[in-house]
Amino acid sequence: MNKNGLQVDLDIEKQLNPDRTYMIKAYFSNHQNSPLTSLTFRVAVPRTLQLQLDPQSAQVVPPFSQKTVTQEMTIQVPANVAVVRMRYHVSYVTGGRTIEEQGEFSQFP
Repeated sequence: MNKNGLQVDLDIEKQLNPDRTYMIKAYFSNHQNSPLTSLTFRVAVPRTLQLQLDPQSAQVVPPFSQKTVTQEMTIQVPANVAVVRMRYHVSYVTGGRTIEEQGEFSQFP
C-alpha cells in the first residue's frame, strides 16, 4: 500500500512445518514533510487461519522516513487451506485529518 504519504511494505517468510506458518513484518514509511500520528494497523484473516498480531513499534511515523515503524505478525495455515487472504485496515492522522484505508492482500508465497 502506498497512499496519502504512507507506504506499508510486507516482508513475508514462509516456514514449512506440518502446517504452513507465515512470519510477516510490516514496515511503515512516511513520504510527507509532516509526521503521521495515531497510526493503527489492524489485520484479519479467515477463521480457518490463526493470527498473532504483535504491537507496533510506535504510533508516530516521522516525516520523510523509511521503514521506521514496524509490526510483526504470524499466520498459521492448516494444510487443507489452499489460498491465504489477509484483510487490513490502517488509520492515521496527518495535517489534522484522519485518514483510513483498507484492503486485502492475497499474494503469499
